Amino acid sequence: LPDHPPKLEGYEFADYYEAAFSVGGDYFDYVWLPDGRVALAVGDVAGKGVSAALLMARLHASARYHLLSACSPSKAMNSLNVEVANSGLGFRFITLAFAVVDPKTNEVCISNAGHLPPVRRTADGRAELLGMNESGMPLGIAPDQQFEELVVQMQPGDALLFYTDGITEAMNSKSELFGKHRLMQAIASCGAPARDLVKALVTSVERFCDSSPQRDDICITAVRRVH
Repeated sequence: LPDHPPKLEGYEFADYYEAAFSVGGDYFDYVWLPDGRVALAVGDVAGKGVSAALLMARLHASARYHLLSACSPSKAMNSLNVEVANSGLGFRFITLAFAVVDPKTNEVCISNAGHLPPVRRTADGRAELLGMNESGMPLGIAPDQQFEELVVQMQPGDALLFYTDGITEAMNSKSELFGKHRLMQAIASCGAPARDLVKALVTSVERFCDSSPQRDDICITAVRRVH
């Protein structure tokens, strides 16, 4: 996992990761592209422990290769999907989201392979789920699948947040799930900068779960346009 977020002119990044066990199957990464854009990736492999972590390490390397080789996140996802399908790993249920941040156009281009939809928080505090119609199937299930792209125009103060199901499926002592409604409330109620957004979401989940043990890995990344 990255040691620190990238520093991109006009943008700030923040992240959080905690494995439910000693090693986990969630991952995130940042990739500097040759043209000065920054790609981020967030993924989740079904299962826990060493086997999931080893598969995610393999996926991490392949994702970087395809992001650097392709000119768009959808083309990178298409190539990676074929690789996963040919390797016979589609049965592992791998979800992944790519997002490429362009500081020149202030656009973020997103491609999603069955992962949870990202949330945009606008500068005035509105939270909305993005890309519900553009999401494809998890990796490796259909090798000929052509993934779509969602282009998000970032206004000053807008933030995008990517996460894994360790957030939405966090459970309290009453067996209630944190869910998307609480996710949206938590994101809407906290402000800038990106690190505060991530911290506030983690705190909301911890308060909700109270003393209940963590059942799944938790991974969050956020990108915010500063100006």
